[in-house]
Amino acid sequence: MQRRTRARRTIRLSCSLLVAMVWATNLSTARALINPHYTPVDLYYQSPAILRVQIAGPNDRAEMAVTVVKAIKGTWSEKRSLRADMTDEQLAKNLKAALGGRKKVPALLFSGDFSGAAMDNGDNDTPLGMLQVGTRWFALKDGGGHHLLSRDPLDMHTVWAGSDEMLQRVMEYVAADVRADVPTKVGVAWGGQLKLADVNGKVNGCMAVDVFDDGRPCLFVSAESGDRLFRSDDGGTFDDVADEIGLDTKSTHAVWGDFNADGRLDLASCRERRLSIRLMGTDGKLAAAGDDVELPGACVGLSLFAVADGKRAGLVAATAETPVLVTTDDNGKLSWRACRIPTEAGQGQGGPCVVADFGGDAVADILQPRSNGLLFFKGSASGTYSLATVACDFRLGDAPIVSICGDYDADGLLDLLVVGKSGCRTFVNLGDGKFRDALFEAGEVQYNATGADVVAGANCDVNNDGRQDFMLFCADTWPRPFFNRGFRCFGFAVELDPQRCDLQAARATKAGQQAGTMADFNGDGAQDMAVVTAQGEVWLLLRDADQGSRLGVTVALPRDTPGPITVSGTDGKRSLGTRLVPPGSTVLFGKRNKGPIKLQWKRQSGTQETAQVIVIRPTRFTLTHQEPSQ
Repeated sequence: MQRRTRARRTIRLSCSLLVAMVWATNLSTARALINPHYTPVDLYYQSPAILRVQIAGPNDRAEMAVTVVKAIKGTWSEKRSLRADMTDEQLAKNLKAALGGRKKVPALLFSGDFSGAAMDNGDNDTPLGMLQVGTRWFALKDGGGHHLLSRDPLDMHTVWAGSDEMLQRVMEYVAADVRADVPTKVGVAWGGQLKLADVNGKVNGCMAVDVFDDGRPCLFVSAESGDRLFRSDDGGTFDDVADEIGLDTKSTHAVWGDFNADGRLDLASCRERRLSIRLMGTDGKLAAAGDDVELPGACVGLSLFAVADGKRAGLVAATAETPVLVTTDDNGKLSWRACRIPTEAGQGQGGPCVVADFGGDAVADILQPRSNGLLFFKGSASGTYSLATVACDFRLGDAPIVSICGDYDADGLLDLLVVGKSGCRTFVNLGDGKFRDALFEAGEVQYNATGADVVAGANCDVNNDGRQDFMLFCADTWPRPFFNRGFRCFGFAVELDPQRCDLQAARATKAGQQAGTMADFNGDGAQDMAVVTAQGEVWLLLRDADQGSRLGVTVALPRDTPGPITVSGTDGKRSLGTRLVPPGSTVLFGKRNKGPIKLQWKRQSGTQETAQVIVIRPTRFTLTHQEPSQ
């Protein structure tokens, strides 16, 4: 067994001007496009040594101690000291911001020749090493008898714009997997289109849902002129079956779930404060169930949860004041009770809630983004929720509009993207009901997801590479697609930018969208975009399945599952993260090549289940969830 002390050593960093510096944390650094010729995989193989280090603040001799905490690759054998070139004012600012007034900060140290990363081959001032502190990069150069800490001449943000913490995970991933890759582009494009209808009046949302349990998602559209349901036939076209099934609602918000435990999906529809249930009968038609219920405030979002009996779905109706739990009895009568919020945490306006197992205990919790941060309601097996706690006190500045749940760093815990009028925020799940804002570690999201009036969003895997991506739909501009480079560092998916596509469906989105979602609507294994334009045109923009992979496992829940389930996937040694599977909907675990994907999930009792799915073509897999009958 190796001793811990073997990986610990101290290097002295002399910084003659650091004592006089005023520490700050909010200095932003310039971002650049992704380097297409040099990735963190190249960085790993061209680094003789990769070390997790910790940097301490300057002592009374203006020296900084850099302690090696872990050797990820190789060893550090240099005897020369490190000194910072503090005559460079920009370097001084960057270093000050990186240290942020803290006594100690973590960092990654790389030794080696990184000339291949240079975008401009005319620069012969090649570093001897690189240091990443947070999201800031510094170069180590030959100072004659010592290493000189200098500005980054290679613009390493183009190689990795995420955090040093996530880059360490990238390095460990590359070390463990000879097939490891960090994509520089999404690698797929739109290839087809299908217009479904024109919808009059305001459209409030849309969703993909398998209403008829035939494995083919329908497109449900919530509209003031009357909700619509488009069902695909065997010929690849979609028919509006609203009249056929007796769909008579005009929803501001809606969700499908089994509210009477008969194994069929029903519809919960809310219009402002009035909530109603339409039950699906054996004849395939919807019918009203009991009286409507008046909520204590206007609904801003609907989500499902499993009630205590584990057989039927309940509703979390988000209002600006608090989440409201809505349940039905055996006769379809609705009742509600408000979740409890402490006075000191209850200020600010609430947005749509996300109901999911955020702690990994097989029990769904409630997370409500608010204008003054995130509120967390811990769930229990009895179907109750605790007094709210503050999960993150970051101030959003306005009421959240869209919440997109996904495990974007593939650590097994569900994270959250929250969008309001002030822009997009990324909240990383730390466990125990705590989250941290990590927007400045999210790559191109920091500057490409702002300045748009976002109306909807969707978690997806647009290129079937197993990494969780997302799409934003905007009221005043084109949809904005983002692909995951891995470990929650995102790039703008230029090839899927509708501005670069000549299809009529893409051009129709230019003036903005009222609603949108992502799903595999034509069953070819590639995820497509459904969009309702500002003019009310309902389009499917189909991904070109001949480009990139279309392999993967589409995971669905059995009809007797009342609430959402989290399921995790593994492709060989690579984690595909955790995904939230709602009733009636599916999620995709994409795969680059043929072979097995391992799936793991928990029953309601907490029993761990595992399945290995062999993928040789696009595959659908239905989880088992309920306990076997005794």
